[in-house]
Amino acid sequence: MAAVNAAKALETQLSQLVDAVGRSMTSWDFDQSVIQVSAPGEIDRQVAEAVARCRVELLTVQPGGSRRQNTLRTALARDRSALERGARMRALYQHTARHDASTAEYVHAISDAGGEVRTFDELFGRLIIVDRCVAFLPVSADNSVAAMVAHPAVVDFLVKVFDHIWHRADPFLPHTAQNITTPLQDLMIRMLVEGVTGNVIAKRLGISERTLAKRIARLKQDYDALTHFQLGYRIALADATPTREG
Repeated sequence: MAAVNAAKALETQLSQLVDAVGRSMTSWDFDQSVIQVSAPGEIDRQVAEAVARCRVELLTVQPGGSRRQNTLRTALARDRSALERGARMRALYQHTARHDASTAEYVHAISDAGGEVRTFDELFGRLIIVDRCVAFLPVSADNSVAAMVAHPAVVDFLVKVFDHIWHRADPFLPHTAQNITTPLQDLMIRMLVEGVTGNVIAKRLGISERTLAKRIARLKQDYDALTHFQLGYRIALADATPTREG
């Protein structure tokens, strides 16, 4: 839970940074070190061009569960090329991606090529960093607008956020639930207690709302609760009640 709280603190900082980057489109002038990319296909083109020049290190963060097969095929070809040029490649996914066959195939292929992939229970958002010189991150909820950031201080901060999560993440092992279910459930319970809505919880966990509903239904049964509020209250009460010994 300490790792989750630390990640949450970093997520808050990163969210503030993303907001600042969004504002920079109209209020800052870093000599073109923060550029908005929004034209159809332009984001993919800019990312592809940057990765094609990658020689040292490629860092990627992919929140959510599954990814589309055509997206994964494009990513595999792009990432393999970087590895063949001698770059190190590290990728972060959410735990739930372990159960997606297409993602597992990508991870198997990229790992064979020398890439490294780990998973964490909650990620802060999509991110690509090339050679610790340029970073791409979304500035709109639907990922239709991105920022290409080349300001050294901002890129350095993003690398530190990535490394902080990386050292706490688990190696990607397809279809493996060991040491995964409990952190996910702990995070889900924490958000329920905080009153976070179901669609937000599902998005942050990288699962569908239907899957979340099933998990909450099981928890309600375990805690004999009828509503989300009652469930959160009883979970919080159970956590606060000391366990008798002897």
